[in-house]
Amino acid sequence: MMKNFARYPFESSEPERLAYTLAHAAFAAVRSLEIIETFGFDIREAEAQAHQIRTPRNSREVDLALQRLRSRERARSSGFVNAGLAADATLPADAQGETQIGFDVAAMAAMMQVANMHGIPVLGEEDEYREHGDEAVRLRAGRIRSLVQNDLAFAITDPLDGSNQAAGMSQRSGWGSCALVRTPGLPKMSAAVILGDGRSYVSGEGGVWMSEASDPDRTPVSYFITPKLYDPGFERPHFILPASKNTLVARTHKIMEGTDSVKWISPLGGNPGILAGMLGGQAVAAMQPTAFAWDHMAAFILASAGFTVMNSDSDDSLSAQEVSDMLLLDLASGRKTGTMYIGRTRELTLQIKNADGTARRNSLKER
Repeated sequence: MMKNFARYPFESSEPERLAYTLAHAAFAAVRSLEIIETFGFDIREAEAQAHQIRTPRNSREVDLALQRLRSRERARSSGFVNAGLAADATLPADAQGETQIGFDVAAMAAMMQVANMHGIPVLGEEDEYREHGDEAVRLRAGRIRSLVQNDLAFAITDPLDGSNQAAGMSQRSGWGSCALVRTPGLPKMSAAVILGDGRSYVSGEGGVWMSEASDPDRTPVSYFITPKLYDPGFERPHFILPASKNTLVARTHKIMEGTDSVKWISPLGGNPGILAGMLGGQAVAAMQPTAFAWDHMAAFILASAGFTVMNSDSDDSLSAQEVSDMLLLDLASGRKTGTMYIGRTRELTLQIKNADGTARRNSLKER
């Protein structure tokens, strides 16, 4: 039977649609705040209001205009109250070392609106437990265990993964809105990541689907991805080694210093950096250091697409199902997930893993 390689959102499964809708709500909120930060006002809001200045031809057009105005008012009052906080910390760093900014707050608020409409709880870096400081990890883990034991649906999210790239550097392919949905009765979770440039990646039972159009007023068409899992044909093999923070620069430098094979890198990692490089570009391998599960969604999506994924404990390749189980177990146990290595082939995955292992051993010798 020939597989359909293109689909509209309504043709996807319910968990995939929910994951995409959650991610898209956060994406739209951040993009709106980017416009406000750049121009001082919301261009789309001004345009929408200008379009109302016309004479209706019948009662239906009057009703539609009123409905649109009411919906715009609700969006203004609920989503973007933190527009002026993008450059200022609103909460101190959490257990992951991430400082929350206004973009994070607005993106999470937009996600919560969608989640409340669907009646599911949302947990993750910006959830209700963040304000509990050191207790957040334990409280979140307990909630997840309860949800799993009672066989209830829930979502794990990072509304703005890469706030530094979004608010500080304006690197749209370096930030993304991420959602991971657990649905009772399905063994594997569904994930969606929408990059700041509008590309989206959705992983479900059938593999990974990509769409380019993420405009709120346009229905996106998704295309099934069959990536090249061999020599990409690019003479300079690129590796994704996160080095956008000073805490990661030393580790990346050690990796490059310890092997001749790693010469070209992308320093923007995390879910958006890894997906942009591995699915959107021709990077050959990537590494995500130890982090909570919501920062390892790229490994799950790439495992679904057929890439070789390994963790730091074993040289065995992990299937998408195994990655899904591991992320959920680690969250429910109140711990971070160890470093994940991803490559187009097993050899490339081992190459970056061994380079990282050598770098860590050399660092220990120097102490």
